[in-house]
Amino acid sequence: MKTKGRGTYDTDKVPVIAIVERGGGLSIRPHRNVKSKVVLKRYLRDVDPDTIVYTDDYVSYNILPDDMHESVNHSIGEYSKGGGVHINTVEAEFSIYRPWMATFRGVSKKNLYLYTAHYQFIRLNREMNPVGRMLAMVKLLHILWLDTIFCHSSL
Repeated sequence: MKTKGRGTYDTDKVPVIAIVERGGGLSIRPHRNVKSKVVLKRYLRDVDPDTIVYTDDYVSYNILPDDMHESVNHSIGEYSKGGGVHINTVEAEFSIYRPWMATFRGVSKKNLYLYTAHYQFIRLNREMNPVGRMLAMVKLLHILWLDTIFCHSSL
């Protein structure tokens, strides 16, 4: 039986938080939970402080600064407000992410961050042809590999 409600890492229903910029930017990562502390950390790390953030009415988002945060309340049938306030952009991203993840037929929660990082890389480089995207991935992996060697060497 499928567990209802928002999950946590410990209940094996790992929440994934996505920040989608209208116009292309994407930051998507799994987290242990979606408590206010986690939301604030992601906001401070990934969002320009001059950006107005649109969310649903989940209580953890109340920690965001009032003057830079607007929300819609889906539970009362509100899906948009005047001035372009809606979360359709992030919902559309999840409508692509979920079927993409489903192709793997189950992913260990310990490795979910790797699959999600791969998805983010593909989405941010979707204008590249597949060969160009593969070469960019190899270059990125080479840089990470060199960084690992030099950070862990005993020079």
